[in-house]
Amino acid sequence: MVSDSGSPSLEADTFSFHHHTLQEFESQLATLVGDIADIDQYIMDISPTALALFNEEILKLSTTCDFEDATLQAIDEADAHIKVLSGWVPISSEEPLKDYLLKNGIINFSEAGRVEDNPPIKLRNNKFFKLFEPISKMYMLPNYNEFDLTPFFAPFFMFYFGFCNADIVYGLIIILLMFFLRRKVKNPDVKGMMTLVMVFGIASVIMGWVMGSALGYDLKAIPQLAEKIIIKNNDQIFNFALLLGVIQILFGIGVKAVKEMCQSGFKYSIATIGTFTFIAALSVLGAAQLGADISKIQPYLKYPMYAGLALILLFNTPGRNPIFNILNGLWLLYGIITGFFGDILSYIRLFALGVSSAILGFVVNSIGSLMLGIPIAGPVVFFVFMLFGHSLNLALGGLSGFVHPLRLTFVEFYKNAAFTGPGTAYKPFSIKK
Repeated sequence: MVSDSGSPSLEADTFSFHHHTLQEFESQLATLVGDIADIDQYIMDISPTALALFNEEILKLSTTCDFEDATLQAIDEADAHIKVLSGWVPISSEEPLKDYLLKNGIINFSEAGRVEDNPPIKLRNNKFFKLFEPISKMYMLPNYNEFDLTPFFAPFFMFYFGFCNADIVYGLIIILLMFFLRRKVKNPDVKGMMTLVMVFGIASVIMGWVMGSALGYDLKAIPQLAEKIIIKNNDQIFNFALLLGVIQILFGIGVKAVKEMCQSGFKYSIATIGTFTFIAALSVLGAAQLGADISKIQPYLKYPMYAGLALILLFNTPGRNPIFNILNGLWLLYGIITGFFGDILSYIRLFALGVSSAILGFVVNSIGSLMLGIPIAGPVVFFVFMLFGHSLNLALGGLSGFVHPLRLTFVEFYKNAAFTGPGTAYKPFSIKK
């Protein structure tokens, strides 16, 4: 093809060489990579300061929002010259608050909280039981007129976790892991949760010694330790799980009786005391079926059992016609018996979870020992497999050791303790720091 100018032309894209060499482009790329690394490092260096400033600003905005919210809730009086504001304050903080109000010329009145006012809830526990408050808050807070069950379920929850992870080495791993992680975090709430997990690890060590397990190996196979192991076979583990269940159920019924006594008077707790007596006698009779020797007390068990039945039938609704009480008591008795056996069955899961964790650890050890026979790479394969297998077993045990005690606490124990709730959390109006 010929162009208008007479020179030949080709139907093709034009091409020209770049003005920079490949080495120059590579140098520019290296410079850009270095600049990006410098920017990343700068962001990492300023991130603690920026995060602190961000949190500080969030606190300021939150305080301002709370102040505006409280101001809008105030009632205008005297042609809007006076604002009337009401709120709740713990008894321990009442005097300091009054001193502050008097110093600032603020008129104040106070009176004790009443149940019908539904005051907000602020839990008060010592350092140990305070660790378990996040667990109780997962369900709900108690109302103003009942007990905080946190200190009552805490020891059971701890040892239930240990029951599901009854291994000395597993417990030590949990303790050491949480100890080192706890040193790296600054959030007090996260520190508290890690301390709680360390407590669970201690329970695992204790229960591991009681049942004789260390990294899936049976310590009862060692003659020097066999006599020091408390629980020696699966039948004893099964009975131990049932024993823990009976103790917690009776403890819950006892808490219910005390609560009824404090709230309504002694006569309203008589039927619950009868339930406690009846269930306790029934449990001892059940222990005989599992091999316990109760020959010395068995002839006398009928007396607390009959006494408990009488209290349930006659005092389930104080002040009502005795005939209606007996009829209602028979229905209640049916619910007590079926409910008790249903609750006990839930505690058998502790046995199943504890034994399954031990069996899985044993299987990991057995397969791992076979891998030692692999030529040359045997020890390395053995170590990798053991690390993976026991890590998986520990993770599964940790999950089941937390989830199932939650059920035993919130379903079985809370029900027998007649927990009602819910309470509203106390959120003080103050400058956040």
